[in-house]
Amino acid sequence: MPMTVPLRSGRPPVWVVAALALLLIAGCSQAAPSTRTAAVPRAADQHLRVAVGDDVFLRRGAASSQLGLFADGPAPGIFETLTSLTPSFGTAPGLAVSWEARSPTEWRFELRRNVRFHDGTPLTAAAVVESLRRALSPDADTPGGGVRWLGAPRGLEADSSSAVDEHVVAIALSEPNLRLAEQLANPRTGVQAPGTRAGDGRTAATTPTGTGPFRFSSYTPGLDLEVVANPDYWDGPPQLASITFRFGAEEKASLLLATGEVEAVGHVSADLLANVTDGPDQRVVSRPARSAMLLFNRGGIGRWSTLQEDAVRRAVALTLDRAAVAEAAWSGVGEPEDSVIPPVVLGAADAAGPERRDVAAAEELLTGAGWLPGPGGIRIRKGDRLALDLLVRRDSDGLPVAAAAIREQLAAVGIATSMTADPADRFTPLQRVNAGSFDLFLDVRSQEDANPCALCRFFTVRPGGDLTVSGTVRAGAAADALYDQVHTAGSPETARRLAAEFIQVAVAEEVVALPLATLPNAWLVSPRLEQFEPSAVGGAQRWHGVFLSR
Repeated sequence: MPMTVPLRSGRPPVWVVAALALLLIAGCSQAAPSTRTAAVPRAADQHLRVAVGDDVFLRRGAASSQLGLFADGPAPGIFETLTSLTPSFGTAPGLAVSWEARSPTEWRFELRRNVRFHDGTPLTAAAVVESLRRALSPDADTPGGGVRWLGAPRGLEADSSSAVDEHVVAIALSEPNLRLAEQLANPRTGVQAPGTRAGDGRTAATTPTGTGPFRFSSYTPGLDLEVVANPDYWDGPPQLASITFRFGAEEKASLLLATGEVEAVGHVSADLLANVTDGPDQRVVSRPARSAMLLFNRGGIGRWSTLQEDAVRRAVALTLDRAAVAEAAWSGVGEPEDSVIPPVVLGAADAAGPERRDVAAAEELLTGAGWLPGPGGIRIRKGDRLALDLLVRRDSDGLPVAAAAIREQLAAVGIATSMTADPADRFTPLQRVNAGSFDLFLDVRSQEDANPCALCRFFTVRPGGDLTVSGTVRAGAAADALYDQVHTAGSPETARRLAAEFIQVAVAEEVVALPLATLPNAWLVSPRLEQFEPSAVGGAQRWHGVFLSR
């Protein structure tokens, strides 16, 4: 008998409604979006201007190669996914109105009728199949092709999809995966029109062409991206006539709002948001779904092999005051957490955290391993200093401040840390992680889809794992087995429980990660911006019902 996951509809289950109500009561948003609609007088000019900091599309290497498809970049409303995220990280209909798992490797998705791409091409199963093939193609030179992204849905290959009929897509996976519908809510899986890709708009083939409420208008790398309303959108035309996303230094975010140059500032770094002075603009934050964490290289060699020792990894974890790090780096914005997976994703699943801070126990572990106090207070063993290379992913989001707090705390127990790269090092932080040339890596990662174990991929070498990180930050065989179980679990509730167990192994038993805090997706908006609700996943931001008041 085939295994069936119930077909989804637009109406959320009772537990989702209850959870959402509790979150709202708890005050997850510092400034609740307006609920006024028709009574609010609309401005004659419905052109929205949004400042979004650096041009993340340009920063990826090939400018605009995936314009509008990044999970952690601005969402211009061009593309839509087969499934969509609910506020509590469940799944809801997107371009697919229903879906069914006939077995752990066989899926069917039924598409909406009467949907057209911006170029007039109808949305069909064949178009979805072609879009998935291009998104999963490792050949960037394939016409309309792209580079397969890390973290793609487990078992989904370029040739996995086929059209059953005009409106039904069949997917045959290479690995068991009952989380596929949850993973297809990732903005990276946005469906593109046949023969097109998310490029810079210079040719028809490189013009971002989706089914969303806004159409691509223009893109100037490093300067701005403009989209205009799609009057033929399947759910009715949007309220806004156009949106211009301005790129540039976000330090002037508050000034841009105050002078009326923009009506919204998105993706504000946590460190900058904490310093914004109160004014007529509103500070709006999403539910916390970004995880700040410290990763341990247990698979390094040579100078980066120190954390192969369990005693040293555990001593680092026992030493650090995570609440103090969170207070220093994300005061008033982030909250210290016990799990790498944000609580809003785990729901009611109990995520036990790392061992409680115990500096005396940390010092005892180090001494027992032969690391004895030496000159300058730094421990030594057989002439070698206990020195760790602390790598920071980027100079924003409060990470440099967090790194400074971590260094100070580790120095107190005799562990030196260095943040200076080798002068000959030409690699980015992520490339150094891939090469294993680090000891500690301070990172912020976003929950990108509804799979509760999405962030588990950095700690497993099983299919679906991110080998660029898990090769050195692996949580071991027990975690690998749990990862497989997550993807064969018949219900989201069971998957959440197993994901919580996975993280328990990673942070408490194997000590390859230390959760520090969860962070929201933060915005500053003008009081004129109506019906705006910040998405916890930046790339899933919705603009369809947003409008400007007078």
